[in-house]
This record gives sequence, C-alpha cells and structure tokens, in this order.
Amino acid sequence: MDNSSPFSRRSFVTGSTATIAAVAASMNHRFSLADEAAKAAGVTAKINHSVCKWCYKGVTLEELCIAGKEFGLQSIELLDPADFPMLKKHGYDCAMVNYPSIKVDIGGKEKKVGSIPHGFNRLEHHDTLVELYEAQIKTAAEAGFKQVICFSGNRDGMDDEEGLKNCAVGLKKELCIAGKEFGLQSIELLDPADFPMLKKHGYDCAMVNYPSIKVDIGGKEKKVGSIPHGFNRLEHHDTLVELYEAQIKTAAEAGFKQVICFSGNRDGMDDEEGLKNCAVGLKKIMPIAEKHGITISMELLNSKVNHADYMCDLSSWGAALCDEVGSEHFKLLYDIYHMQIMEGDIIATIKDRHQYFSHYHTGGVPGRAEIDDTQELNYPAIVKAIEATGFKGYIGQEFIPKRDDKIASLKQGVEICRV
Repeated sequence: MDNSSPFSRRSFVTGSTATIAAVAASMNHRFSLADEAAKAAGVTAKINHSVCKWCYKGVTLEELCIAGKEFGLQSIELLDPADFPMLKKHGYDCAMVNYPSIKVDIGGKEKKVGSIPHGFNRLEHHDTLVELYEAQIKTAAEAGFKQVICFSGNRDGMDDEEGLKNCAVGLKKELCIAGKEFGLQSIELLDPADFPMLKKHGYDCAMVNYPSIKVDIGGKEKKVGSIPHGFNRLEHHDTLVELYEAQIKTAAEAGFKQVICFSGNRDGMDDEEGLKNCAVGLKKIMPIAEKHGITISMELLNSKVNHADYMCDLSSWGAALCDEVGSEHFKLLYDIYHMQIMEGDIIATIKDRHQYFSHYHTGGVPGRAEIDDTQELNYPAIVKAIEATGFKGYIGQEFIPKRDDKIASLKQGVEICRV
C-alpha cells in the first residue's frame, strides 16, 4: 500500500476493503459482548484483547492489524518471527509466539517435531526441540515478546507419568537457555539425570536433589528420603545411607558440592529423640561426604502452612543438630520463606547463626510468590545481611511465579538480590 497517499484508518476500513470491514465489525461486536459480560460480572479491570491469526485464514495479517485498531485489539498471536515486523509496524504485541517445528526422520518415520502430536513427551525429540526453542526464545525476546507456546505431544501408548517426566526433562533444558540471558549461574534441586544438561550449558547445581525410594516398613509403604520420611527414624538409616552414598559420589563426580536432606515428620516423636536419631544417621554418611568434599544440608521448613508436622522447623533445633553431628560437612539450608513463617527475625538469625547455614532460599511471604513489593520481606536488606557474614555461596530463588511471564519474574528476583 502506498503510505504516501492520505487516508484515515476508518475510511480505509469502511471504503476500501470489505474484508477488513467485515472482520472489524464481527470482532468489535464480539469484544463488546465480552466487555459487557465482564461488567455484568463485576469485573472492572481492563481486559487486554488478543486474537489468534489462524482463525482468520481469508484475512491477511496487515488487514487484521488495520482492522483491529478500530476496536482496541492489542495483540495478534500464534505468529512466527517472519510476522514480527508487521506487528511492530502497527504497534501490536504478540501475546503468544507460535511454536517452532521441523520435519525430521525418527526411526524411519517422518515427524513434524514441535507440532501438537510430536512434543516434549518423547526423549528422542529433545535435542531437536532444544535447538528449535533456543532460536525461537531469543528471537521472541529480541522482539519484546514474552511467551512462546509448546506442546506435550500425543500419548501414543505412553502413560501420563512417563510423559510428565519426559516433558519436565525437556523443559528444564529451555530454562538453561533462558537463564543465560540474565546471568543465572545455578539450577538446583535436580537429579543426576539432569547433570549432563547443566554441564552442556555451563551451570552449577548449588543444591543436588535428595535421593529417595519407596520401601515397605512395618507393612506401610514409605518414600524414604522424602520430606516426611527422613533421618529421624532409625529404621530409615540403612536405606538412607545406601541412597546418600550413591548420590554423594555422583554429585562429586559432576563437581557439585551440596546435597539436600530432611529430618522427616514428628509423627508423635519428641524433638529431642528426633535430634538424636538424625545425628546417628547423619554421622554414618559424614565420612563419605568428607571424603568427596560434599556438604549435606538439611532444609529448615515451616510446619504451620506447607509441611505440617515436619521436625526441622526451627533454626535453633537445626543448629543443635549441627553441633551434635560435629562435622563441617553437615549444615542447614536456611529457607527465608519458611523461617519467616515459623520464627521471623530473619536478619538477626542470619547474623547469629550464619555459621550453620550453607545455602539460602527465597520466597515471598505470604504465598511463596515473587519477592518484590507484593509481599512483606525486604529482600535487598536480607541479602546485604547475608553478604555481611562473608557468605560466598548461592542464594536460590525458590518462589512460585504468579505472573504469566515466569522467566521475567525469575529475572526480577535475581536482580532484587543483586545489592
């Protein structure tokens, strides 16, 4: 179109292109109905309007861009990078960037990897998907767009549990790529199966995940090693020693320095007995931890909101356990979110007990969401207090983002903790 020719968008819509006029009228009517329904329901906040281009196959992207301006359309989504210049020209967002895909031969069958049927639930797709998404993420970010769609893939005989695990493995690879954009150095609470991906992208694992196994003890199935079933039960010790010996060796071989552990729940046991039992079990794994230069870190968790009956729920109890174990290779993971709920006094506790803390976790209180001014803790002041102790380790972001752009929330959390 000759941009030098004088015309208004409205005259163009009503006089030049019947297609655009029809689209504008139809969509304007639909959005008006949506706004009326929202008002009737008591929704007063402004709704951001987007449309999926593929639903309008007879309309060009530029026609849709021009028509949308007539009724306040703000985004056109499920578009490819080739469409970004057109969106920029007309001042649109792309609320959801389209999936990348490519036809490949896998096992003698041609698949369009990245498409709805062929997604992250197949391990054999991951290398291709990581390459595709690495490029798509960078291109979307450069354009200022914040979300990219992806798919699980079809079951095709696979059970849901296996598919979930496979998807998680592949999506962690995407986090590795995105984190490099804002200086992320470690991704933690990962299992040995994830170590090659961390190595590939140059990440540390500041805290290796706990090992666990389902076993029958006294006629009851327990996941020994998990939060409720930890070191405070003598009957768990043989299993835990075997699990941690293997996990310590694997972590050390990968060059990672800490492995998390848990006390277990009280379940009627008093705290003094639990402390003694934990010390007995932990002392059994200290020689191998010391040999390999690994620190075993027990996490302090709240028993009021998230982990009812958990025993290691106060920093005073955890510090006493450290004294009882008597090794520099046993410390505490001081979770700021959990300890704010249980005892408060975060900065004073850090000053008084920092020698027991090997690692820190963040989280907004209440709700464990973003650590910005939507919650009660002053994280810049807390981080300054941690730095004042001479701490040289990692502060781990363990909040659950509430915003749609989860990576942006993570980036914000990292920046808040840079003081």
